[in-house]
Parts: sequence; structure tokens; C-alpha cells
Amino acid sequence: MSKELTTERVATSALASKEGYEYQKLIANDIAKSTIIPMDYRNKPENVLVALEYAHRLNQSPLCVMQNLHIISGKPTLSASFLISLINTSKLFKHSLRYAMSGAGETLSCYAYAFCAVTGDKLRGTTITMDMVKSEGWASKAGSKWKTMPEQMMVYRAAAFFARMYCPELIMGIHTDDEMGDATAPKQPEVSDVMSVLEAEESPIASPERVEKAIARCGVDVLTLERFLNKPKASFTNADINKLADAFSAASRKGVPCAQLIESELANFAEADFEEITEVESETE
Repeated sequence: MSKELTTERVATSALASKEGYEYQKLIANDIAKSTIIPMDYRNKPENVLVALEYAHRLNQSPLCVMQNLHIISGKPTLSASFLISLINTSKLFKHSLRYAMSGAGETLSCYAYAFCAVTGDKLRGTTITMDMVKSEGWASKAGSKWKTMPEQMMVYRAAAFFARMYCPELIMGIHTDDEMGDATAPKQPEVSDVMSVLEAEESPIASPERVEKAIARCGVDVLTLERFLNKPKASFTNADINKLADAFSAASRKGVPCAQLIESELANFAEADFEEITEVESETE
């Protein structure tokens, strides 16, 4: 059953009837057991069921959809290359999507175009320019590919704009993963908020209010923090809270939770202590 679905289109919608829903659930359960599907779908039949519904709407193979349907900020997105393939195989145009690239560096621009299969009219999409890229802040995101491969990103964005203008029925309002990544503002490190809590105080022992605010802001449980600072909570000093602020800043730069960074450091400390003890015991023997 699942083998057929990797090559055939999904004939019915899971939402069309109760019988269709139950049938698609059985299919989803089978596919979810596969080890060759993306991790987002393994042992998750509910995710597979959603992918089956999208495959039905897009008239595509479920396996193809699962390979190209990504979740960003809780919303489904399509890979840009898959979107382009939908356009090229739609038979709405006389040929595959083409691109007019001009300029270089700061003057680089690109637009996608094709000729309507019915009227023969040239259909030209929105022109993407580097000024647009800068104004929209697409290149300012951390790890942005606009900095390293602007021409490729121009093609992807031009294709997405073309699809939204001339064949929105193909993508049903779904954005590409590149678009969603550029549109979603990265979570800004809350270092300034932490530092406002961690303003210097005259007394060496941190006030209970300051300790509680810092713990809440950094999301670290008390027991973990006591292990990290090697002292009970009642003895936390302002210097200790500053150390917590440094850990929070480092975690923000790495894009991981502060608790995860601290747990990692504690694990490294434990491993180092174990190795040191082992070495001492070996020397003693």
C-alpha cells in the first residue's frame, strides 16, 4: 500500500468523508513506520496524514510532498525547488520558468517569466533587486544565504513571486521555506533584559528579588543553578548572578536555551573530574 503511494497521486481527500479519513489514517500509519521518510514524519502518522492531504491538494506524490514540505514557525512551507517544479509541470505555460538576471553585486536583479500556454502572452513576475533585499532585511538574518549565494536566492524568490502572481492555485497560498525564513524575525537575545535585572548592587550578596528575576529570565531551575555556581541559592552573590548573565548571553549567541548550555558545561565538568580522579587512582596504584 505505502509503495503505491510513493509513485501514485492521492486520489481522495482525507477530509471528504469519514470513510476516506479512516482509510487515509491506515495509510498514514503504514507510511509512518518507514525509515526512509523525513524525521518529521517517522512514527508520526498524524503528520503523515497532513502530508497526504497536501499531496491530494497539490496532485503530487505523498513521498515527494513529505520530502519538500517543511515546518517553519509552525507553518507548512514548500522548498523553492519543489515550487518551481510545480510551475514547470503545470502545463499552464509554453515552457519551463525562465529568469532574466542582470547587474552584479549591489545592482543585481532578477525576475521570472513565462509565456501563457493559452494566449501566448509573456507573463513577467516581480523584479527582485538588492535594494529590495536590504529594505526587507532578508540579508540581515543570521546565516542568511543572501550573503553567500545571492543569485540562487534571487531565482528562488523570483519564482515564488511569479507563482503568487500568475498561478496561486498551484501553491494554495503556501510560502517557500526561504520566504518564511526571511519573513520570520529571528528571536533576539534578551541580554539587555537580563542586564537590566542584573544591574550592580552595593551589597555582595544578591537580593532575593534579583535572584528570582534572574532565574525566571534565564529559565534555569534552582538545583541546576546551585550545581553550576557550586553553592546554595541563599548564598548567591551579585558576581554569581553576573556569571549567570554571561551564560545567558553565550547561550543566546549560540541559539540554544540557557539551561541547555549550563547542563552541557556541568556534564563537561563531571567528565573532567572523573578523568582527574581516574588519573590520580592510577598513579596511586
